[in-house]
Formats: sequence, structure tokens, C-alpha cells
Amino acid sequence: MKRIGFVFLVVLLAGSHLCSAVDYEIIDLGEIEWSEMIGPWSSLVRVSNLGINDNGWVVGSTEEGPSPDNCGFAWNGSTTDYLVGGGASGACDINNSNQVLGWDAMGPGIFEKVQNPFLPGTYHWQINYLENPREHFSMGSAINDSGHVAGSLFPTPLTNASFWKDGQRYDLAGTPPWHEIAGGFDINNSDQLVGYCGDRAFLWEEGLGMQDLGKLDGHVSAVARGINNAGSCQVVGDSYDQAGQSHAFIWQNDTMAPLADTGCDESWAVRINDNGDVIGGFSTASNSSVCLWQDGVLIDLNTVELSELGWVIERADDINNAGCIVGYGTNPQSQDYHGFVMIPIPEPGTFALLAVGGLILRRNVKPVLTNRSV
Repeated sequence: MKRIGFVFLVVLLAGSHLCSAVDYEIIDLGEIEWSEMIGPWSSLVRVSNLGINDNGWVVGSTEEGPSPDNCGFAWNGSTTDYLVGGGASGACDINNSNQVLGWDAMGPGIFEKVQNPFLPGTYHWQINYLENPREHFSMGSAINDSGHVAGSLFPTPLTNASFWKDGQRYDLAGTPPWHEIAGGFDINNSDQLVGYCGDRAFLWEEGLGMQDLGKLDGHVSAVARGINNAGSCQVVGDSYDQAGQSHAFIWQNDTMAPLADTGCDESWAVRINDNGDVIGGFSTASNSSVCLWQDGVLIDLNTVELSELGWVIERADDINNAGCIVGYGTNPQSQDYHGFVMIPIPEPGTFALLAVGGLILRRNVKPVLTNRSV
């Protein structure tokens, strides 16, 4: 069987601040699918990403499910449900109502857990499809608590940013007509959507259209990747210099500023929670890593002290308001890509128990998604 990736979840204790190395408990979630999009938009669209909500639920895609094809899954901290649709399925985001943004062979949609009318007391996952023009391919990137979706439509060879509300798709291109290539990456609970349009990062709002967020000084292009619900909202993403190197930014109060990346050749920001915690990554001439920006300080998540040595965190995809982060990394025992949960251990003298979404600190947990023949 093909080896497939992993997820990791970093649970950050609410109110804690990681200003130095912090001990982390690790829970292995097993093998998770990580597939790549092929095409001119491959570097700009979120595909087979992992999502987490404020209830601690994690969603993604795996080959370890009941289907012979890739299968979406939802993990609630103790049990795993497989999102079995028509043929292959997948998932990339989840809101606080536990609605899962994903797809099956028929197209993109929103999975919801509903009671089985034929078997009282049992439930199954039902997909409600998003409007998807037959001649095109579309993909959702993020879902807010109202079930509204940000994503992209791919009419070959160009892309358009899209907004789905009550299942109906709205094309955001041409408001204003900056460029024919655009994509939507994230959406908050005010239906503010961020993404890219040509060489510009944008913030879109219904009735107001697209707002150009600008670029860092001396840079030539930018992409917005994450937005939160804090106040008038904060936006994070990447700004590119004339050499094509990216530098992470945060936009707030109509101003774009760089996130700290001193000593880095490049940096990038992926998501931001309502506390202003940002996940992303950075690279130097000799190294690349996944990082967390907290209170403006860059923390390399591969330098913190772990309860099991040898894990390599290689990608971060999402962060919730408890500071839980999902992404990809390498298991030190099998050397496979695995999902894992990193939970910060309270400093000595702290006697609070950590429980997020029913998840209690524990050691020696077997992988949630175990190997099986399919």
C-alpha cells in the first residue's frame, strides 16, 4: 500500500505564551493522505489540507478508510468517522457546527452528520453538493460557521475566486477586474473572504467587492491566505519580492506589516486564529521549518522539547482558537508521514488539566488511523 502523509495537531493552552522552548505531549494520528494539485494553479490552491475546529475535531483524507479509494475522515478526539460518498472522497475544513467541507466523485460539498431514518439511534454522513458548473472544476478551501464557503473555480487554464452561500456559487472575479486569475483561500464569520487576484492580495465583502490589501515595501505581488474574526479582522499571507522570495505579512487596520523573520531567506503565513496566533513556515540557506508567530515572536516548532524525540514537523495547515494546529510531519519510529497531536505541557507549578474537545493529555497512544488492507 502506498504510504501517505500525516496530520498533526498542536494544542496550545489558552492564555499560555510560548516565549521559549516548551515541552509537548505527542499523540500519533496515523497515516493521512497528502495529494498535490497538478496544473497552473498548483501552488495557489489548498488541496487535501487538514482542518480543525474549536471543538477539537480534525478532518482530512486517508487511504486507511473503508473505501478502496481515498476517503475523507472526521476525528472527534476519540473516534474516527469516514465520509463515504460516491467513490473517492476527501475533506479539508470543518466549522464549529461540525459541518465538513469536502468532496466526492460527484463534486464539492458539505458533509453533515444526520440521523439514519432506517436505523433509529444511528447516524451517517450526508453530503450536500455545492453548485459546480458541469464544464468546470471547483474546489472549496474554507467554511465558516454559517456554512458559507470560500474557494476557486477552474475553467482551463484560468481560475476564479468563488463564494458559496446556501449552496449557490458567486463568481468574485471582475469586482474590480484586476486579473483573470484569482482564488479564494479563507472566509470568516462575517463572510469576508481573502485570496489572490492576479498579483494582488484581496479582501472581499458582499456589497463592497474586492479591496486591494497592498504589498510589503518594494515587493511586486502578494497572496492572502488566512483571516480571523477579531475586531475589524486580521489577514495573513505572503508578499513576494523582485527575486520571487516570499515574506509573511499580517494586515490589520488597513496596514500591511511583515511578520518577524529575521535571519530567514523566506517565510510564509497560512492561518490566523482569533487570538492573533499565526501558523506558517520559514526557510534559511540550510534549513526550512514550520513555525508559530505568537505576540509577534517566531517560534520554530521543530526546536521545542517533545515527549517523544525525533518527530519532524514539515507543514502546518490550520489553527483554532485554542491554539490547536493541524499539519504534516514524519514519525520517528516508522519514518512515515503521520498525523500527530502536539499538546503543550503546563509549566512546573501549573496544576490545571488540559482538555480540548474531550482530549486529555496522555502518553503511548496508538495511531488513530491504523493500517489495514483495503
